[in-house]
Amino acid sequence: MLWLKRLFASRKRLVGMPNFRRAPWRTLNISGAVVRFKSPRQTAIVSNRFWPEKVDLYKEDYKEWHNGRGMSKDIFKNSWSFSSHLLWGKAYEGGCSIYMYIERRHPHNWSIQSMLSRNDCLTWILAGCQLTNKISPGRRKPGTLEGIKTVIFNDLPFYFFRSCEKQGWEDFYSTPISDDHLLTFYFMPSGGQGYLVNDANNVEAEAEKLIQSFMENLHITLSPETQKRLEEIEKGK
Repeated sequence: MLWLKRLFASRKRLVGMPNFRRAPWRTLNISGAVVRFKSPRQTAIVSNRFWPEKVDLYKEDYKEWHNGRGMSKDIFKNSWSFSSHLLWGKAYEGGCSIYMYIERRHPHNWSIQSMLSRNDCLTWILAGCQLTNKISPGRRKPGTLEGIKTVIFNDLPFYFFRSCEKQGWEDFYSTPISDDHLLTFYFMPSGGQGYLVNDANNVEAEAEKLIQSFMENLHITLSPETQKRLEEIEKGK
């Protein structure tokens, strides 16, 4: 019976975890802000998309939001799959995708003064969460500031929150890169059977490890102009 136990145990072991130690570094120059991160090769069916290494914050190629509050543009995407060992091959159990995008305050929207101000940035993020809760009741984002946490990766603060629904959850890490722009890292795990939470193959735990590894290997240096503005705002407190 030992071989049978080993067989069933093998079905719980997932493969496909990205190797961040051996992954190549990617660098994005976003109008002087340098974003450096490790990008393991994609293992999902959908291939990754890597945009040009330079991004202009002020180029008018954003997608405007219907509510007129702001606009956004994607700058990077990658996906990874997790599979289980079987005697006859591999079976897909779930995966995780990352979307890197920029949010830009609409020039006519003066509900906040600066993304670089902690209070203003939290106000911006919370307003977006509350709007999502209003129009998509099945997808629950934080409704109060208590649901948005500040975490530090490589000396840079990020505003973090988790969006939950019946099938699973999604993680958002955001950091301001100018008075008007917010850089967001959006992670979307998924279970092979449609459900992520409490799945038998532990995809949820693997996705959390992947997200943590990505964030730990993320380095962002603000542009000199933004760093100067940030110092001015902090001195004004």
